[in-house]
Amino acid sequence: NEELKESIESKETKLLKSVSTLRKQKKISKEKEEEAEKMAQIFEKTINDFVDSEALEVEYRENQEIAREREMLVAESKADEMEERLTKIREMARTFGKKRKTVEDLEEQLDEVERYIRGSVKRKRRSPNENENSEDKVESFVPKRRIAKSFPKLNRWFYEEEDL
Repeated sequence: NEELKESIESKETKLLKSVSTLRKQKKISKEKEEEAEKMAQIFEKTINDFVDSEALEVEYRENQEIAREREMLVAESKADEMEERLTKIREMARTFGKKRKTVEDLEEQLDEVERYIRGSVKRKRRSPNENENSEDKVESFVPKRRIAKSFPKLNRWFYEEEDL
């Protein structure tokens, strides 16, 4: 009986040892499992971070391309605007040149009118009939209609000035 008891006790001890070993192994495997899970999470996070960084880099490149396209459009619109301004400035320069030419022509015509009036005044002074002052002589002797008929461009210029 004792042998049986000893054998049962030894088997019981062995079983307890095996249970404790199994528990230790289970505990170790649980720790390893948790550690493996943590490693898997870290690995997954690393992969997700890498994928996110790649996605961000792709998005960054796309945004830079869009920004470059916008800059090109802005530059093109500014170039078009500058070209329009240049065209307007050229038109103004041409118009100014024409007006300057017109002003020079008018100044020449005014000089001619002035010479014509002076010549008329001199002729009028030579005639002994009238004793009026020289301004009245000019007005009475050289009527505006006569100047307008003699110098049609000057006449047109006077009317344009009145319209303005």
